[in-house]
Amino acid sequence: MDYNGEVRACNFSRDSKKFGNLLEDQYDAIFGQKANFQFRNAPSPGGAECEGCSYYFYCSGCFVKAFMVSESEYPACPWRKKWFEGMSLSRDASPELPGRKLLPLLIQPTPPTPGHCGCSG
Repeated sequence: MDYNGEVRACNFSRDSKKFGNLLEDQYDAIFGQKANFQFRNAPSPGGAECEGCSYYFYCSGCFVKAFMVSESEYPACPWRKKWFEGMSLSRDASPELPGRKLLPLLIQPTPPTPGHCGCSG
């Protein structure tokens, strides 16, 4: 998240995928996007699908560099096609997982029952 509340895939690049703004958007709208799940489950670039690629040493290990290359110079990137097919770097219009509820942003803690926390009281 940056100083303006923008939640991005990477805070090292202002051009990285934006999921939404914590100050303006609902929690589920930001973290319920298909793109958010893709980023959490995809391996870093540089795996088997990248072997032999002329951009291997540039992109390896960095999502932002791999996205920049696949957006501009190498649209046939097999890593991008395998893990992020059809995804753009712009914000998703709405969550793509209808009906799924995410944990609320703030969870009220339940105080421990006396004697169950390992203390003598």
